[in-house]
Amino acid sequence: MNKLYLLLFTLGLTVFSLNCYSQSAYPIHVQPMLTPPYSLTLSDYAKPASQQLVVTIQVRDVTVTNLPVRLHLKIETTTGASIETLPNIITTPLYLTGGEMSILFGDDLKDYFNIDNLHFQ
Repeated sequence: MNKLYLLLFTLGLTVFSLNCYSQSAYPIHVQPMLTPPYSLTLSDYAKPASQQLVVTIQVRDVTVTNLPVRLHLKIETTTGASIETLPNIITTPLYLTGGEMSILFGDDLKDYFNIDNLHFQ
């Protein structure tokens, strides 16, 4: 009877520990927040101290250290028109570290709203 309890305890502990070590499929989570009133001029979102568009980047993988990344901006309408950053955009990379959260405001996003770095379709 004592061996049965020990076996059940070990099995339960094993199943519990398997659930504790799960990892998210995406190690970097980007959350854009757009606050009204919405502007039709792209330069309004890239002004210094502008908080109309706030981008929060959370690195869920704690093993990441000083990872250089850049963002990809895409704006689409319901009619099919789109504005998208070019794949070869030249900008200063963002350096991310695991477990940290970065918040980007207008001036941080100015390269992504530069008309020379955008493709209109």
